[in-house]
Amino acid sequence: MEQIISKFMLHSGGALGSDIAWQRIGEEYGLDRFHHYHIKGFGTPFGNDAIDLDTEMIKTIDADLIKANKTLKRSFPTRNAYVNNLLRRNWFQVKNSMAVYAISTITDNLVDGGTGWAVQIAIDKRMPVFVFCQKRKKWFKYALSVWEETETPVLTEHFAGIGTRELNADGEKAIRNVYLKTIDTYDK
Repeated sequence: MEQIISKFMLHSGGALGSDIAWQRIGEEYGLDRFHHYHIKGFGTPFGNDAIDLDTEMIKTIDADLIKANKTLKRSFPTRNAYVNNLLRRNWFQVKNSMAVYAISTITDNLVDGGTGWAVQIAIDKRMPVFVFCQKRKKWFKYALSVWEETETPVLTEHFAGIGTRELNADGEKAIRNVYLKTIDTYDK
């Protein structure tokens, strides 16, 4: 069982709540490879992969954030360098993953909070995106411009395990179920 999950790589921001739960629960099943990204000078509680941005990287990342902002109708760039760099950190989580698995809430067809930025970047890049909506207590997959209810997903080898800092018991159980289903799927 542990050998299967040890082949996987978690990408997150290392924030309290869902990000660390993806790691902690994964470690119970043998996960030992993870990157918790942060922008140099703008760390997060468990960030272990500091990225030193250059001008060209910022242009590339910001173009994707501006595109995501058109859908989200939020505010990027902001006047707050820390917030801008948190959003840039989200870009790296998506860039290095094959799919995004998030714990959050879906409101009006958009994912709430900072998690929504990473989710929207992945949607814009046409990546598989799964969100466990803590309010509805169900998994959803983004398909053809809408969120469709789905079964518990199976992890990809490189995955972004992210989500709200306000993780509840249902969200934690959803993470555990993803690991268990992944083990069951690959153990056959």
